[in-house]
Amino acid sequence: MKIFVICLSFFLGCYALIDSYTSYKKGVFKEYRKMAPYVYHYRGEKSFIPQILMNALMAVIMLGVGVWLLLG
Repeated sequence: MKIFVICLSFFLGCYALIDSYTSYKKGVFKEYRKMAPYVYHYRGEKSFIPQILMNALMAVIMLGVGVWLLLG
């Protein structure tokens, strides 16, 4: 079970980092919401950079948890 959580955190962390990078390059960040329509943040809006940074921070934390579980 522990190896599943480690692999999942690495996979989701890498996916979130790649998603943040490609969203920044395209200029459109798609915010996923449960049971609600997607929210799009476009380059030039004041919410674009904070959303990209929060998504990247979440990815780094997920990768850190994976490393912590792997070493612990």
